[in-house]
Amino acid sequence: MNPSQQAWFAFTSPEGTTLRCAECKSIVDLGSPTLDHHPGICPACGVESAFLNWKDRTIQVVMKNAPTPLVEAIRWSQEHFDELDYVEFLCALEEISDALSEAGLPK
Repeated sequence: MNPSQQAWFAFTSPEGTTLRCAECKSIVDLGSPTLDHHPGICPACGVESAFLNWKDRTIQVVMKNAPTPLVEAIRWSQEHFDELDYVEFLCALEEISDALSEAGLPK
């Protein structure tokens, strides 16, 4: 990544609750693993973020810096899915990712 570009995501260690915000670089403790389909913010700087669970990690997506198609997909799912549908959607994507990894397919 070009150092002048803003990072658009950050993540915790496996099963961890702290991450370094992709926007402000502050270390924040999210308190517990989270998967909330409602818009969120960084507790340190207030930047709009989506927090997703993926492979036992919590991922922060900084909405203003993320690729537009990803932001649109997140916003669409926030508007059209209830909490359970959102969780099932992400679990299904993770299942596909796991299957591809297990099949040894190239990246």
